[in-house]
Amino acid sequence: GEINDAPNFADDLTVNGGVTISTTVAGNIILRAGDDVILNAGSTINSVGNVTITAAFMDADGGGSVTMNGTVIAGGTVTVSSTGDLIVGVINAGANALSLTTTAGAIVDGNGSGVLNVTAGALTTSSANSTELDTNVTSITATATGTNAPITFRETNAVTLTSVTQTNAANTGNIAITAGGTITATVVTALGTGDITLTTTAGDISVGTVTAAGDLVTLTSAGTINESVNDGAAKIIADSATLTSVSGIGTTSTLDTTLTTLTSASVSGAGVISLLDTAAGLTVTSATTANGNLTITAAGGTLTATTISAGTAGVVTLTTTG
Repeated sequence: GEINDAPNFADDLTVNGGVTISTTVAGNIILRAGDDVILNAGSTINSVGNVTITAAFMDADGGGSVTMNGTVIAGGTVTVSSTGDLIVGVINAGANALSLTTTAGAIVDGNGSGVLNVTAGALTTSSANSTELDTNVTSITATATGTNAPITFRETNAVTLTSVTQTNAANTGNIAITAGGTITATVVTALGTGDITLTTTAGDISVGTVTAAGDLVTLTSAGTINESVNDGAAKIIADSATLTSVSGIGTTSTLDTTLTTLTSASVSGAGVISLLDTAAGLTVTSATTANGNLTITAAGGTLTATTISAGTAGVVTLTTTG
């Protein structure tokens, strides 16, 4: 096991700049340290198979971070774990799975906003504190457990948010995800005072369940905003929501929500707005479309609407039931 050398925490493994660790035939690379694993700038880990990097291996003193200022390339899966912060430079796992876990730290963007950190198929992250990465992945499963645990991903292409979840009711961090293609938000959950912001610069937003109970959900789509499944269940659950779309909101089926306030529903092009709210009363501050029918139903309560416009040729229908 590791030597307990606290408070020095010097049981480190360092790969210096200019050093390449590689496999040329089928095989894996495993790097372990009792405390920190450090890949200095200019270092390369290049494996035909899997790559496993573990800080705080057989931990005896509670210390162990991973700093990846170098490059990790794998023909198989990549698994990185630590107790302290996990600083990510460049990891390329191709279409394979990538797992990043820190039990007491943050997952940190090591090369700055807008510079790609990870390429993989399925990305799984787990952190105690914040998570921030630039990604090129097909799906994301992310968990943050701390009281200040923002989750931020900047995705290059389309992505499925299999589960992006904050688990601490005292959390004060937000969830913010931007994608260059369609976002399929299967499960996105903010706890505490966390808000949720999902944005596409190209493509649609498909909503499974997006929950920020008592707080704000903001969806901004370069295409449409639609339910992923038309099953009658609320897809957006929050105190308030701002929905902005180019081509329509609830175009394939009525978008079900549980809100106190619809701050804004806006369609900048030709497209409908079709919403059904189940919170026993809804205040609509603004709902506008350039040209399309606008239908809002409040089930079981009063519907209060301030600014409503269906453009030049659309029809406005406001309904209360129950």
